Amino acid sequence: MPNIVIEHLSSVEDPQALRAFYATWEYRDDLDLVDELAKPDYQCWVARDDHILVGAIFAHLGPFSADVMFVFVSPSHRRLGLAQKLFHEFSTWLGQHGKEEIFLEVRKSNISAQNLYLKLGLEVVATPFQHSGIRSLEFT
Repeated sequence: MPNIVIEHLSSVEDPQALRAFYATWEYRDDLDLVDELAKPDYQCWVARDDHILVGAIFAHLGPFSADVMFVFVSPSHRRLGLAQKLFHEFSTWLGQHGKEEIFLEVRKSNISAQNLYLKLGLEVVATPFQHSGIRSLEFT
């Protein structure tokens, strides 16, 4: 694996890079990531390769859980274990801060993400459902 550094961002340190990185994500919605990160109940973990953002997990924190808003790894850095490394750092921090569960949704068509989440020990807690035209699975 290249020289990857995982960082936890609780406030925006590099908003232009974060916006540019987010703009490359093919499934992004209208969530203004940089504005949301300024709120204390939103957190982000990023992966940098030589100071360039190559991966991220963005989550909304509740009292005892975290809702993952997105996980993204740049195509050039996929299949290197980066998503696993991000999830490890993310879940370790959550455990240290009293968060007992992680929830996320994944598109039914995104088999590679589903396989990753199962490999990480997440479990399917809801069957596919129709939401905004997207069939999803909810994992915890």
